[in-house]
Amino acid sequence: MQNLKKYSRLSYFGILNQLRGWISKIEFKKDKSIWENYSKEHTYRDNEFDKKKEIVGNFINKVKPKKLIDLGCNTGDFSILSLDSGAENVVGFDFDHNAITEAYLKSSKKKLKFLPLVFNAVNPSPNQGWMQIERKGFMERFKSDTLIALAFEHHLIIGKNIPMNQFFDWISKISKNGLLEFIPKRDPTIQKMLEYRDDIFD
Repeated sequence: MQNLKKYSRLSYFGILNQLRGWISKIEFKKDKSIWENYSKEHTYRDNEFDKKKEIVGNFINKVKPKKLIDLGCNTGDFSILSLDSGAENVVGFDFDHNAITEAYLKSSKKKLKFLPLVFNAVNPSPNQGWMQIERKGFMERFKSDTLIALAFEHHLIIGKNIPMNQFFDWISKISKNGLLEFIPKRDPTIQKMLEYRDDIFD
């Protein structure tokens, strides 16, 4: 059997420090994202965006939800506005990993009662585990007294071909109070979504 070379304690520390140096320099490649800069690169005019903030702030101030769900929360700007306007806790959902990471960093830095989660509305987590009762799915876990869904509906109705009546049926089961923003078809984002398809949407 070959004798293994013995290292001194100092040598081991040298190896560990070298490994630590290599690991600290590792940079993960960030996936491309179209929504992580939404708060700065949206299609609203300044006065429209200010009006949107005012509407959301007034709604939250009136309802004062204990638990708010923000569907399509993006980087969390309106979730944070909701906390400032009287919401006690916010759970935000978005399918964009980079946007959710940005939202999490904001929440963590300011120690907010805001939990951003990655979520695909057309393929949400189901009940799982033994007899499908160990871990509850989205609809069972995330009931709330209020939700906001701002510029969210067209991603399902146009982007994923979800019939509008089914969208309303689904979203109304999540919360008893809600504020939904519908984007007009003249919006550049909607125009882009309809560019290569027939406009069959009400």
